Amino acid sequence: WKQKTNYHSALIDSHVQRLRFGTDNDKEEAVAALKVLARDKSDHKVTIAEAGAIPSLVNLLTSGTAVAKEEAAAALR
Repeated sequence: WKQKTNYHSALIDSHVQRLRFGTDNDKEEAVAALKVLARDKSDHKVTIAEAGAIPSLVNLLTSGTAVAKEEAAAALR
């Protein structure tokens, strides 16, 4: 279980970095992946928040592509 948790934590960190520094396409893919991870398990929501994703997700709501805005809204639910 610990190894699986570390894997998801590293995966989430990678997606958060793409949200912050990636291209528009990177951001769309990262936010879609985070949305799925958050939906799948409540522990992932905590890890996503702890990784600092919330400010980047909120930023996408105002400055992202149409796809990124929709995905960010869903991820924040």
